[in-house]
Amino acid sequence: MNVSNPVASEVTGVNFTFLCKEDITKLSVKQIVNPATFESVIPGKVPVPVVGGLYDPALGASDALRQRCSTCHLDYKYCPGHVGHISLPVPVYHPLFFDQMLKMLRSTCLYCFHFRMARAEVHRFECKLKLIQYGLLVEAAELDDIHPAKAKRGEEDEDDENSGSTDMDAFYAKRERFVARAIRRHLRSGGLDEGKVMSVAEERRKIVKEFLGSIQTPRKCNRCQAQVSPMAGERISPGFRKDGYSKIFELPLNPKAKNQNMQYGFQRPNAGAMQKKPNGMSEKRRHDPDRKGAAGRLLHSMEVLNNLLRLFEKEKVILQLLYQPRDAISKTPKHQTPDMFFIHAIAVPPTKFRPPQAAAGEISESATNKQLVKILQGCLSIRDYNDRFNDPDTEAEMKTTIISRLMQAFVTLQDDVNSFLDSSKSPLTGAAARTLEEGIKQKLEKKEGLFRMNMMGKRVNFAARSVISPDPNIETREIGVPPVFASKLTYPEPVTEINHQWLMKLKRIHLSKTLLTPDALSLSDSKSKKVHRHLHDGDVVLMNR
Repeated sequence: MNVSNPVASEVTGVNFTFLCKEDITKLSVKQIVNPATFESVIPGKVPVPVVGGLYDPALGASDALRQRCSTCHLDYKYCPGHVGHISLPVPVYHPLFFDQMLKMLRSTCLYCFHFRMARAEVHRFECKLKLIQYGLLVEAAELDDIHPAKAKRGEEDEDDENSGSTDMDAFYAKRERFVARAIRRHLRSGGLDEGKVMSVAEERRKIVKEFLGSIQTPRKCNRCQAQVSPMAGERISPGFRKDGYSKIFELPLNPKAKNQNMQYGFQRPNAGAMQKKPNGMSEKRRHDPDRKGAAGRLLHSMEVLNNLLRLFEKEKVILQLLYQPRDAISKTPKHQTPDMFFIHAIAVPPTKFRPPQAAAGEISESATNKQLVKILQGCLSIRDYNDRFNDPDTEAEMKTTIISRLMQAFVTLQDDVNSFLDSSKSPLTGAAARTLEEGIKQKLEKKEGLFRMNMMGKRVNFAARSVISPDPNIETREIGVPPVFASKLTYPEPVTEINHQWLMKLKRIHLSKTLLTPDALSLSDSKSKKVHRHLHDGDVVLMNR
């Protein structure tokens, strides 16, 4: 940046998104595949890190291990550290967004993969969120006054279905024309008023909360009911329950609902067999899902991901406005996927932030590596079970046992990832939970976290903390500073021809951290220098409250 020729610019917005597998892979310098950290540990000697392990030289230099970084070729004083990654064999649930994902799954029809909510209601929320994104609060409230046209008397019964569909399409088009006119009018007037930003954010939160609370209400799918004859009955989707933050069970349908679906020939697509092919086509297979026991059937994460993929394809407009509103109103919106609810790769912190521990002359790995080692061991177990299952020499009875162990390995991997990111979501309880290493969330949050403990007003220059109290002798725009602060805090002020005489009248000033008297200050000696003076009446201060 050339400071002599500045360019006028401003920040118009900040957009937050989620790191996907491709982003983590681009940040990473090496994939970690080996759960072993050191090749051999000999007492009295420096251990040798394993290539592909958690202390691989590509992740950064280490003073304790006496190794130079193989990525930037710098020593431990200058190497900033480099990120690695662990590729998971199967996607696992993101523990921080688990409840949001389960809410989406519960609101999905497993026959048509739309929201079970009526299309008119979904369209109403789409229009409202689009208007609110442009700051049009009044127009968003007026949208509720638009109603579908009433059916005319005397219509024939055989035309009821067609006329009803035509009326609703005209109703949706009427809403969209209203939204388009409001947006065009708004863009011609100059854009969003800065004073309305907080009210717009509050209204958006209210609309999103209303939408997420109403999508789970319908028990029967309104979309499927509209697609089949009213005399043919309605499709009923099963419910779901969670077990902690690692398991999702599909609850069995009651006998009445199951018989109704069988009577009218309703069959569910097999989500487990609908994995997308490289050419973008999907293979659909029909199946009859048998429920095992009253507790339901344990769902694999791939099945949940495939269900949500079809939901995000069918309801892409409303979900784009919900999770990526800025991209939704752009000219080239990106396709929104449910990958934010799943973890495909784990970012491994650099060696600099996981330094080896030295105790009694011996060097051991950091406690942070424990959960990462468990994740690596779980990945290898899943790979081994999968190889044994695909081995043609494996017997059928043995394959049943392997499948059971494989499902348990999936759950164990999910628990290890949960503990690494958020230790409060670990299945361990009691004394075992207290010995668990803190997760990333615990290291960042609350007063003892990295941000509040190290980065927010903790013994920085030109700052102090005191109780603010009113005083009838000062103005409302002024605040009293305790004398102990005023006599210790200093302000760096450049010496110029304008303030030189005033600075010479001050009792105490500091020049280059040396206490000087006004007589010792001369303009010729202090050009392009700064003096540190104490606080005075009328100084401008930045308050945190």
